[in-house]
Amino acid sequence: MTIEDPIEYKIDGINQIEVNPNTGLSFEKGLKAILRMDPDKIMIGEIRNEDTAHIAISSSITGHLVLSTLHTESSPASIGRLIDMGIEPYLISAGLIGVISQRLIRKLCPHCREKIKNTNPLIDSEYIYRAKGCSKCNGGYKGRIAVFEIMIIDSEIRDMISRKENVKNIKNLAIEKGMNTLSSEILKLIEKGETSFEELYKNIHTVGEL
Repeated sequence: MTIEDPIEYKIDGINQIEVNPNTGLSFEKGLKAILRMDPDKIMIGEIRNEDTAHIAISSSITGHLVLSTLHTESSPASIGRLIDMGIEPYLISAGLIGVISQRLIRKLCPHCREKIKNTNPLIDSEYIYRAKGCSKCNGGYKGRIAVFEIMIIDSEIRDMISRKENVKNIKNLAIEKGMNTLSSEILKLIEKGETSFEELYKNIHTVGEL
């Protein structure tokens, strides 16, 4: 079952509920009603406040698979965001199993991208591409590609969350365990000639340190 604001896509076989302030149906009230039906899986459109966060975490701890969204800079930053909302670290540790952060990156137009010598030390490629612009793209970019940062919450990361470790330390451990950051994923696209450093720096304030 889902609780959304608004319902953007109708999905066959899924019971979808839309938040309606005019009738007093908030995320919190909708979630409480859903839980009384004892569903196996719950999707919350967005966690916006402490009450919704508490219900979401409590639901996950009691055996429900809960999916939701948060506005954060990165996957590890979501932990700090939940703590800022008033959720105790031990509850986050017990209820969270993984976080996926995503961005849509503009793709260089294949018809006019310009090959140049690479002087940036962030990648080893001898040549890279930059945007130029033509009649087919009007600006140098055509289409977008998604990049993902997937953080799996294992026992070590759970312990760090419980101890309220610095988010940067949690991020470093996740990277040691194989997490590819958003920045590293964008750099791969630059090496392939699919996007530019302009796109990396455009998103740098949201993807954190390189």
